[in-house]
Amino acid sequence: RVGLMYHMNAMRAVVVTFLIHISLHVFELAGVYKFPIPCTNDDPRIFFGKDTVTLFRPQFHCALPLVSCFLVLWLGQELPAGRVTCFLDKCCIHQTNNAKKMVGIRQLGAFLRQSNSMNVLWQPEYFTRLWCVYELAAFVHIADGDC
Repeated sequence: RVGLMYHMNAMRAVVVTFLIHISLHVFELAGVYKFPIPCTNDDPRIFFGKDTVTLFRPQFHCALPLVSCFLVLWLGQELPAGRVTCFLDKCCIHQTNNAKKMVGIRQLGAFLRQSNSMNVLWQPEYFTRLWCVYELAAFVHIADGDC
């Protein structure tokens, strides 16, 4: 699940994070927004007087891009721009009904012919399922070994 999420949304998450971070800096330069300056160890208010300041103060210009990065990474496939499609065989091929499973396996070639790439979310049991071996071999054959 995490591998597929990363594959589909990582570039979008980086772009959105970068744009938000740069926008906040532009707002600061334009005078619309002023970054809160974090305290340092040399700041006497940390240790003395009533104006004690904590060492950690969340920075809005870092927190907003970080939150947006995780949101786009998690939900980026729902964004209309740069939509990426994928065929997830485990969800599209019936796993328990053998008759339905055979119908799905027979249609693998049609899905693979329309594919530009194939990502295998590998686990030790992957090659114990014959149809997974068939799927991988069929993709290599369709791609003329150029994969």
